[in-house]
Amino acid sequence: MALSALATAASCVAPQPGALDDQGGPRAPAQEAALALPQGYTPGSVFSVVSEPTILRKLERDAGLSFAEQLGASRSGGEVSTQELLKASPRYRSLVEDIEGDLEKTLFRERSFRNDIGVGMNNDRRLFNSGWLRSKLSHYELVGVVNRLDRVAFSRSKGDNESGSELVPDADSTCGELRFIYRLAYRLPPYMGIVRKEPRNPDSKASGSGMVTVNSRLPMTVNVVYWVRNKTGNWSSCKRFATAWTYPSTKLSPADFSSWLTSAQGPIGSDVFDRDLLKSVEINLQATRAPSSVRPDMGGQAEYFLRAYKAHGDRLEPGPLENMPDVEKFRANPELKKELVEFLRDPKNLGRLDAGILLLPEKFLATKTSSFSPYASARLVNRPFDRILSPKDFEGAKARTAYYMRTPRMALKRLNDMSCVGCHQGSATAGFHFLGVDYPETHLMNSLVFEGSGHFALELLRRKSYLERVNRGLIPYPHRPFSVAPPETNPGHYRSAMIGQSCGLKGGDFEDWKCTDDARCLALDGSEGERDWGRCVPKVTRAGDPCLVGAVSQDADPNRDKIGDPQTMACNEGSSKFHCQTYKGGFPGGMCSGDRSGKTDSKREILGHFAGAGFNTCLAMDNRSFEDCINLAGDYDIRGKCNATQPCRPDYVCARTPMAKAGEGACTPSYFLFQLRLDGHPTPAGTRLKDVDGKESS
Repeated sequence: MALSALATAASCVAPQPGALDDQGGPRAPAQEAALALPQGYTPGSVFSVVSEPTILRKLERDAGLSFAEQLGASRSGGEVSTQELLKASPRYRSLVEDIEGDLEKTLFRERSFRNDIGVGMNNDRRLFNSGWLRSKLSHYELVGVVNRLDRVAFSRSKGDNESGSELVPDADSTCGELRFIYRLAYRLPPYMGIVRKEPRNPDSKASGSGMVTVNSRLPMTVNVVYWVRNKTGNWSSCKRFATAWTYPSTKLSPADFSSWLTSAQGPIGSDVFDRDLLKSVEINLQATRAPSSVRPDMGGQAEYFLRAYKAHGDRLEPGPLENMPDVEKFRANPELKKELVEFLRDPKNLGRLDAGILLLPEKFLATKTSSFSPYASARLVNRPFDRILSPKDFEGAKARTAYYMRTPRMALKRLNDMSCVGCHQGSATAGFHFLGVDYPETHLMNSLVFEGSGHFALELLRRKSYLERVNRGLIPYPHRPFSVAPPETNPGHYRSAMIGQSCGLKGGDFEDWKCTDDARCLALDGSEGERDWGRCVPKVTRAGDPCLVGAVSQDADPNRDKIGDPQTMACNEGSSKFHCQTYKGGFPGGMCSGDRSGKTDSKREILGHFAGAGFNTCLAMDNRSFEDCINLAGDYDIRGKCNATQPCRPDYVCARTPMAKAGEGACTPSYFLFQLRLDGHPTPAGTRLKDVDGKESS
């Protein structure tokens, strides 16, 4: 397998200053917090993610792991603004130029549908402000380092090994991947004029009026992916990658833990991490957003650019997207479909499709695509293979092994689930699976309780099991379940799905996806004609549970998708203390909500804070701060309780709330969280847009 090399561009780039503060010096992060150990640190146990923000901040500064240095730019201390990065890194410059070009094309395309889109809240539909990609106020924050040894199954370059099974890892080229995930963020110093006019929230120590520092992340992630070299060409040598991701047997101090991470044989040490083995730079960017006032039939809508850039000298250029078919190419060339069907029907390839580790040849793949939310796979745009193939194409085909696919329809669903858009929208949080732990200075009402989606929570368990088997000298299971599947015990065997998770409808192909005894499987918000997947709903709905039942119409144009004539389910058996929040207010699938004066169920409910009427108007006017607008327009009601092991349903996020215990939060629609929406932020120049559409929904 050819490996892309990361050129040592740093040697050709003169040192560049970081962003400047009002004194002309390097801009340092505000409210620096003491180093902390990761949550769940247990000596001697394996782990697959580093997400503790204070540790990651230190790695950026001291270990050369800033996004700027990943793209070959030198640094002189402090955060590197995107403005300075644009000057220092030709690779970043090529990436920005490509994104800006795609945003221009999107603007042209969308205006042919309705001329109501542009940057800022004075537009009904909002476009990402590309100025954040080149602003002195924005930067990239490292939010996660991820071990993907399990992806060695995708890199096999030989045929069957001595075991006679194509599913046993071969690893002749690599030992999987090492990933560094970044979020685009901004910080406006107090002198730039965002003014606090009201006291802060009661949980804050500060109060009064005056200029404030405003900071937030933005809905853009960058995944810098490296191959991990297999030094001997044997699978057994990959054990070192698993061993490196095992906490030391003696508990370390936070400072020693940070040093251990980058030591020679540590998780990110020279024995594992080789900068010459850059695979790709992948972005997930919220490009457009329509609030629920514009899409009341869907509870809002957002489009996400998905790209995987490859390094070519000092440039990054779009590369093929994993298992993402180029639909237009297939429509223009019927012979290409015949080649794809022939490839898929091969027993070996069908077996790898079943296991979830198939890679389609590049000739079938797109280099650019977008996913859309909400409603994930219920939307035709997120099921690209449905526009190319049908279940009939799999009739009579037989795989060598079959754990997940028993019928042709299941095979087609498997393909869609493995596509770029299918994966990114499967049990996702606002189009993302990993968002990172928020820094301590992040405003409480703009903070996440858990850094990932419901799918990511289950993936952590699967990856931990994978690493443990490798450490014990056992062959790990390469099989990957559907992204929306319940927890597995063994490949193709499931535990009962929890409330909010996907389940199999009676009489469908996935009927073995059962709910826990306190829930039932209902077809809530699937596509028209869906007969396989439903969602686990409690037998008595409470706060946070869905309350609308409807089907998504099918159209290749996501602007024409809609849910017609939804039926309302009673909340808490029709209690007068509960009501159904609908699509019109920005609640996909509806959400049962309880009056704040009502009694909460301590196991499943919590008093949650939310942005009420007037919040959006406040954001767009008078240079008011985010926390100001929360104080002025915020309110409380009873919502669903969530934590790392009890995630929210898709299209909802586990957000922090003042009334919650540590590690607990309230389920809220994703776009109610400021950091997950592209609109309402200050401009990249540091001023807020004055014009506003007057619509209050999120």
